Amino acid sequence: MKIKLSKRLSAVAAFVTEGNRLCDVGCDHAFLPIALVQEGRIPAALAMDVREGPLAIAAGNVAEAGLDDRIETRLSDGLEALRPGEADAIVLAGMGGRLVLDILAKGIDVAQTVREWILQPQSDVAEVRRWLRLSGFAAADEEMVRERGKFYTILQVKTDGAPLVLQEDAALADSFGAVLLEKRHPVLREFLEKEYGRIGHILDGLSDIDNSRKKELLEEYHMVRSALERWKRI
Repeated sequence: MKIKLSKRLSAVAAFVTEGNRLCDVGCDHAFLPIALVQEGRIPAALAMDVREGPLAIAAGNVAEAGLDDRIETRLSDGLEALRPGEADAIVLAGMGGRLVLDILAKGIDVAQTVREWILQPQSDVAEVRRWLRLSGFAAADEEMVRERGKFYTILQVKTDGAPLVLQEDAALADSFGAVLLEKRHPVLREFLEKEYGRIGHILDGLSDIDNSRKKELLEEYHMVRSALERWKRI
């Protein structure tokens, strides 16, 4: 069985450093570790999930790929079943940002023994970046892709990396990514322009009595405009 990853998962896979042993948390069907082992990018992996059903499917996929000796499936609530020294990279992908942070916070002792985290929060990306910044971790790199009309952000965090020196205010960096802004990432610009138009359209339709909602949207509108201006002047 040869695995072909989606655009989103391909971007996640690209951030896993070659030769690292992977722990895929919330592995679902284990497509990511199977693909990386098949490509020779990683020597071995742990595929972990809190749900028995998806884990059973993952184990079946691993067996069908003939990789039982390279990929171990393990029932685990977050990082609970991971022991120090078993992995060099952790992937937390395809889950909400608050769940990503909950898993990292609860398993921080073992998480800090791993060289890199690859995070792909489906929501609350700004909260994830803010937590990383305030906790002293650095986003070594970021990627953004659009797939089937949705935008996805992927962060590669080196646990021994130096804190990122921000070239813009922290709120802007948390919301849109200092690395993506520095790269002048084309998908980020596409996202910003779409958001600018969307928020502007909502503001045009609000009545004068919606003051609290209007104030909130105006702040968001100005933030998006600031990010666009930052993107364009680099």
